[in-house]
Amino acid sequence: MSLNRYKNFQIVASIYCKKCKQADTLFNKGGDAIREGLDLFIEYWSCINHVQFLSAKYSEKDNNAAKLCIEIAKTSVYCLAHTVDIETRINWHKDALKAARKLNDQKNIYLTGNNLAIALIRAQREEEAIKILHECLEITRSLNDIPGKARVLGNLGIAYKNIGQYSKAIKCHQKQLNIAKSDDKLGELRALGNLGIVYKEMGEYDRALNYHNLRLKIAKKMKKPIEISNAFGDLGITYRYINNFERSVKYFNKQLMLTRRNENQDVEGRALWGLSQSLYLQGKSREAIINAKKALIIKKDKKDPNVSEIQKTLLEWINESG
Repeated sequence: MSLNRYKNFQIVASIYCKKCKQADTLFNKGGDAIREGLDLFIEYWSCINHVQFLSAKYSEKDNNAAKLCIEIAKTSVYCLAHTVDIETRINWHKDALKAARKLNDQKNIYLTGNNLAIALIRAQREEEAIKILHECLEITRSLNDIPGKARVLGNLGIAYKNIGQYSKAIKCHQKQLNIAKSDDKLGELRALGNLGIVYKEMGEYDRALNYHNLRLKIAKKMKKPIEISNAFGDLGITYRYINNFERSVKYFNKQLMLTRRNENQDVEGRALWGLSQSLYLQGKSREAIINAKKALIIKKDKKDPNVSEIQKTLLEWINESG
């Protein structure tokens, strides 16, 4: 690339970096702004993706390109998570982490590493995520970044929970909660939800429900639709585990209504699949199959790693229902 073309690229790249930041800012406002932010990101996606590709390509030779690669990935993190397939998301964050390492930028190594770990956990690659998160945790300690430490601990706890190491998961989430209680209400909500999920996995359902209900109460008070939706979903799952299918269906329907209002397809797919499982166990196989088919369409579009499992279960339901 010639010098003039590279200068033009930098100008164009900075414009699309601002679009990413604008989209994520709207998403974080909640309510109707969530859809507005996602629409903005989708509108410019092909250009944003191309700019990120070129930034990653030239980051090894040019520090400004490396900085841009990091910035685009960081400022797109929420919209990226709700619009693109998991492998694209992983590759973006891998490129950003590589660029941060090239610059020896410790803060961005942990920020981009944490984002990569979240995507790896979503792709069921927990061992890779745990290795990265321990590095991130050490960096947050060296930088004395208390809120950053809490975020990393939360993700580390999720990874440990997913591979069945519940005592380690609880330890991480309890530390996360203790830090967040002081001045991070959103972090407190997430820690409460994480603890509820671990205790559900351990079979301590009353304890799990207490954490999820407390989380829901605080989320409603804060008017945080995404956290309210997540609480509804986790309550739906927990009630299914204790065979209270009526309440489970009720909470999944609440999650579905809220998700559709905000047009968040990724969460809508999870809500539909959760609802279909509870409906099937309630003996409503026809309704379960209808909702499962809707969930499968969304999850295929998002290249969800659980697609094959859903397809298998759906086929079994159809065969059993005749």
